[in-house]
Amino acid sequence: MLNPPVRLGTKTGSQRINKRLSTSQWKELSMAIETAHLWGIPSDIKDYSIYDGDYWIIEVRKGDRYQMVHRSSSELTVEQMGLKFVELAELTD
Repeated sequence: MLNPPVRLGTKTGSQRINKRLSTSQWKELSMAIETAHLWGIPSDIKDYSIYDGDYWIIEVRKGDRYQMVHRSSSELTVEQMGLKFVELAELTD
């Protein structure tokens, strides 16, 4: 989780949360990843506009597979997947 102010290429403002998920939580997260088509979308898009101030950088790994995606919240499925990460990490109020 990156907290402002964040400078690219630094670890300033970052926090790592490790948590073991239950089977049902893992299924929820897996479904969010599949719904967002994370394994099939490009990591980057050329539109760097941020419409509402939220910006998601999501990294996943499964075995030897790795994917990183970064998008603004204007891409709804990526935002929903990011919110699922936040929920399962218990970062919500």
